[in-house]
Amino acid sequence: MTYSNAKDIWEKLISVFEQSSIQRLNLLMTQFFQVGRDPNDNVAAHAAKVERIYTDMNGELNRIGSSNIPEELLHGKILLTVGPEFQEFSNVRESLDSDKRTTKNLVEKLCTIEQREFSYLRRFQVQRACEIN
Repeated sequence: MTYSNAKDIWEKLISVFEQSSIQRLNLLMTQFFQVGRDPNDNVAAHAAKVERIYTDMNGELNRIGSSNIPEELLHGKILLTVGPEFQEFSNVRESLDSDKRTTKNLVEKLCTIEQREFSYLRRFQVQRACEIN
Protein backbone atom coordinates (compact mmCIF):
# COMPACT_ATOMS: atom_id res chain seq x y z
CA MET A 1 0.00 0.00 0.00
CA THR A 2 1.36 3.42 -0.90
CA TYR A 3 0.51 6.72 0.70
CA SER A 4 0.14 9.90 -1.27
CA ASN A 5 1.07 12.43 1.39
CA ALA A 6 2.75 12.89 4.76
CA LYS A 7 -0.57 13.15 6.61
CA ASP A 8 -1.61 9.64 5.48
CA ILE A 9 1.77 8.22 6.46
CA TRP A 10 1.60 9.95 9.84
CA GLU A 11 -1.91 8.60 10.54
CA LYS A 12 -0.78 5.08 9.63
CA LEU A 13 2.23 5.36 11.94
CA ILE A 14 0.04 6.59 14.78
CA SER A 15 -2.43 3.74 14.32
CA VAL A 16 0.36 1.14 14.31
CA PHE A 17 2.07 2.70 17.33
CA GLU A 18 -1.17 3.02 19.30
CA GLN A 19 -2.08 -0.57 18.53
CA SER A 20 1.29 -1.80 19.74
CA SER A 21 0.98 0.38 22.87
CA ILE A 22 -2.42 -1.10 23.62
CA GLN A 23 -1.09 -4.62 23.06
CA ARG A 24 1.84 -3.88 25.38
CA LEU A 25 -0.53 -2.39 27.95
CA ASN A 26 -2.67 -5.53 27.84
CA LEU A 27 0.41 -7.69 28.34
CA LEU A 28 1.56 -5.54 31.27
CA MET A 29 -1.89 -5.66 32.89
CA THR A 30 -1.87 -9.45 32.60
CA GLN A 31 1.58 -9.58 34.20
CA PHE A 32 0.51 -7.20 36.97
CA PHE A 33 -2.57 -9.18 37.93
CA GLN A 34 -0.84 -12.56 37.64
CA VAL A 35 2.47 -11.78 39.36
CA GLY A 36 3.10 -13.61 42.59
CA ARG A 37 6.03 -13.68 44.93
CA ASP A 38 8.82 -16.01 43.91
CA PRO A 39 9.86 -17.96 47.03
CA ASN A 40 13.49 -17.05 46.29
CA ASP A 41 12.77 -13.29 46.25
CA ASN A 42 12.99 -11.19 49.34
CA VAL A 43 10.39 -8.49 49.93
CA ALA A 44 12.47 -5.74 48.32
CA ALA A 45 13.03 -7.75 45.12
CA HIS A 46 9.37 -8.70 44.91
CA ALA A 47 8.19 -5.12 45.46
CA ALA A 48 10.64 -3.87 42.81
CA LYS A 49 9.29 -6.41 40.31
CA VAL A 50 5.68 -5.34 40.92
CA GLU A 51 6.63 -1.65 40.87
CA ARG A 52 8.44 -2.04 37.52
CA ILE A 53 5.34 -3.52 35.92
CA TYR A 54 3.19 -0.77 37.47
CA THR A 55 5.55 1.94 36.17
CA ASP A 56 5.60 0.40 32.69
CA MET A 57 1.78 0.26 32.67
CA ASN A 58 1.57 3.95 33.55
CA GLY A 59 4.10 4.72 30.81
CA GLU A 60 1.93 2.95 28.23
CA LEU A 61 -1.19 4.67 29.56
CA ASN A 62 0.55 8.04 29.12
CA ARG A 63 1.52 7.12 25.55
CA ILE A 64 -2.10 6.48 24.59
CA GLY A 65 -3.30 9.59 26.43
CA SER A 66 -4.95 7.90 29.39
CA SER A 67 -4.63 8.68 33.08
CA ASN A 68 -2.35 6.87 35.52
CA ILE A 69 -3.31 3.99 37.76
CA PRO A 70 -3.55 5.06 41.41
CA GLU A 71 -0.57 4.17 43.58
CA GLU A 72 -2.94 2.48 46.03
CA LEU A 73 -3.39 -0.30 43.47
CA LEU A 74 0.38 -0.89 43.52
CA HIS A 75 0.37 -0.97 47.32
CA GLY A 76 -2.55 -3.38 47.38
CA LYS A 77 -0.85 -5.72 44.91
CA ILE A 78 2.36 -5.75 46.93
CA LEU A 79 0.51 -6.40 50.19
CA LEU A 80 -1.61 -9.16 48.67
CA THR A 81 1.37 -11.01 47.27
CA VAL A 82 4.12 -10.72 49.91
CA GLY A 83 2.64 -13.45 52.07
CA PRO A 84 0.34 -14.06 55.02
CA GLU A 85 3.04 -13.19 57.56
CA PHE A 86 2.57 -9.53 56.60
CA GLN A 87 -1.22 -9.47 57.03
CA GLU A 88 -1.10 -7.78 60.44
CA PHE A 89 0.96 -4.93 59.02
CA SER A 90 -1.56 -4.57 56.21
CA ASN A 91 -4.31 -4.06 58.79
CA VAL A 92 -2.28 -1.53 60.81
CA ARG A 93 -1.24 0.37 57.68
CA GLU A 94 -4.85 1.26 56.93
CA SER A 95 -4.90 3.55 59.97
CA LEU A 96 -1.91 5.62 58.79
CA ASP A 97 -2.40 9.09 57.36
CA SER A 98 -2.48 9.02 53.57
CA ASP A 99 0.72 11.10 53.30
CA LYS A 100 2.58 8.34 55.16
CA ARG A 101 1.27 5.58 52.88
CA THR A 102 3.96 5.87 50.23
CA THR A 103 5.56 3.07 48.27
CA LYS A 104 8.92 3.84 49.87
CA ASN A 105 7.49 3.61 53.40
CA LEU A 106 5.57 0.45 52.53
CA VAL A 107 8.63 -1.38 51.24
CA GLU A 108 10.80 -0.17 54.15
CA LYS A 109 8.30 -1.45 56.72
CA LEU A 110 7.85 -4.78 54.94
CA CYS A 111 11.63 -5.24 54.79
CA THR A 112 11.91 -4.46 58.51
CA ILE A 113 9.25 -7.06 59.30
CA GLU A 114 10.97 -9.58 57.03
CA GLN A 115 14.34 -9.02 58.74
CA ARG A 116 12.74 -9.35 62.17
CA GLU A 117 10.98 -12.57 61.15
CA PHE A 118 14.18 -13.98 59.64
CA SER A 119 16.15 -13.08 62.77
CA TYR A 120 13.57 -14.78 65.00
CA LEU A 121 13.47 -17.86 62.79
CA ARG A 122 17.27 -18.09 62.74
CA ARG A 123 17.45 -17.85 66.57
CA PHE A 124 14.77 -20.53 66.87
CA GLN A 125 16.67 -22.85 64.52
CA VAL A 126 19.92 -22.37 66.44
CA GLN A 127 18.17 -22.94 69.77
CA ARG A 128 16.51 -26.07 68.43
CA ALA A 129 19.83 -27.39 67.08
CA CYS A 130 21.45 -26.85 70.49
CA GLU A 131 18.63 -28.74 72.22
CA ILE A 132 19.04 -31.69 69.87
CA ASN A 133 22.80 -31.88 70.42
